[in-house]
Amino acid sequence: MPRYILALFAATLMLAPTLHAAEPGSQRPNVIFIITDDLNDMIEGYDGHPRVITPNLAKLAATGTSFTHAYCTTAICAPSRTSMMTGIHGHNSGSLWFDTWWKNETLANSHTIGSFFRENGYHTAGSGKVSHVPHHKRWDEWHKDPNYGPHAWNGKERVGNPHLPAPFNTLGKNNGGFGPTSLVPWDGEDGKGWVASPGSTPPLWRYVNEDDRDPTPDEANAQWAADFLDAYPSRDIDKPFFLAVGLIRPHSPTHAPDRFFDMYPLEDVELLPNKPNDMDDTGYPAVFPLDKRGYHIAYQHLINSYSTAAEGLQRFVQSYLACVTAMDENVGQVLDALERSPYRDNTIVIFTSDHGMHLGEKDHLFKLTLWEESVRIPLIVYAPGLTPAGSKASAPVSLIDLFPTLIDLCDLEGDTRMSDKGLPLDGHSFKPLLKDPENGTWDGPDAALSFLYSGGWAEDSHHNWSLRTEDFRYIRYRDGGEELYDHRVDPQEWTNLASDPEHADTIEAFRARLEEQVPEAWVPMLPKSARN
Repeated sequence: MPRYILALFAATLMLAPTLHAAEPGSQRPNVIFIITDDLNDMIEGYDGHPRVITPNLAKLAATGTSFTHAYCTTAICAPSRTSMMTGIHGHNSGSLWFDTWWKNETLANSHTIGSFFRENGYHTAGSGKVSHVPHHKRWDEWHKDPNYGPHAWNGKERVGNPHLPAPFNTLGKNNGGFGPTSLVPWDGEDGKGWVASPGSTPPLWRYVNEDDRDPTPDEANAQWAADFLDAYPSRDIDKPFFLAVGLIRPHSPTHAPDRFFDMYPLEDVELLPNKPNDMDDTGYPAVFPLDKRGYHIAYQHLINSYSTAAEGLQRFVQSYLACVTAMDENVGQVLDALERSPYRDNTIVIFTSDHGMHLGEKDHLFKLTLWEESVRIPLIVYAPGLTPAGSKASAPVSLIDLFPTLIDLCDLEGDTRMSDKGLPLDGHSFKPLLKDPENGTWDGPDAALSFLYSGGWAEDSHHNWSLRTEDFRYIRYRDGGEELYDHRVDPQEWTNLASDPEHADTIEAFRARLEEQVPEAWVPMLPKSARN
């Protein structure tokens, strides 16, 4: 597909009095970028769960624009964040999985969002999980690397929560853990309890009670960001800032302070809609055998660990909701600091997630699918003087579009390629949709592209793809299997229309779109019925 052209012309584009480009030293917009992990549409203002409590994100949405059809490039942490921060699709850079992104030749010679802001005279600072693995040298200041704690510690290693039943708690330190922080320490033995620091022998995370404990990693990162905003006016830095805050929750283990669980009494927790045997008409099991696919196994472990499947799912959803509300409070720590700062009228705020999350839909937990639960993300943008308060944009956009949008909003100059070994950006600026969310037109495609890595299941180029328009989702798997869902009547994606003759023209149109947006070598084979 066409790539965003990076060279900006000499003429200055005026956004609004508070957002105009200017000579160095005068008023340029600051940026606060907050990204969380594994967050689906369970926040206020979206349609994920009727009981979710996220007042701080609701307040942010009331000032800016929410994108109702925003999608990740791939539903797993590392490659999603790599493509977002570099603006280059994984199938173009070759960074498809959990590789060290800055050792990739293409990406080593391409700017990230942070380094490009620094190149344009911004002071850049970050902490937490922004990239999956941060490259400290590309920031002016970096505080803390990602930390998924607190974890349960058995005296030798981090483990699944020992208070959860087996087999679920055998899934490991992350996926095998959920529940309130009061559960651990569990027997008072020396060396056993909570830990929060990465490493083979981390120190214990101190917990006496909810009023006497160490801060969670997300609380600490949010407080660092708030302190940054409080102190910045007195620092001898005559530059606008780009501040990135990476929050872990609601990524597993979904441990959170007790008071957040108290907000969701178990008996009141509603389960997500699910259709029995919903995967039967999909192409997923043919390319990812369910008895070998970890996140389907995780679902089976959960429902087999409790007296009923509903009880296991209810406890899992409760922990997810608790962590979402805890994360919202951390967002509030940062936004409150912005509100009391001198920068509140000249700071762009962006909130999003790296991908979504299954909570039992299609008998699946966590991520790594091409369905709505896994690839849809919240995206809220506040740009003073530009975004209509409380507005919503329904055009499909992608995290790949974030980098060019920030270039457009802040009038950044130059080439994002650091040498001829780098690549230009793949996305498009959605600034026109911020200015006019309902009727704005932009240069991006009308279908968001998502990718699912086949890993050891197939040859490198034989992967899986999805296109999402406002009305339809189309999926093509590496073996040619197809799915088509009409979201106007089937928002849960329960009925696969790919073999329905009435939708033959729609399928053909999506096949052509996929071939247009994806390099030829990466397009999966057509199903046998469609081959000449």
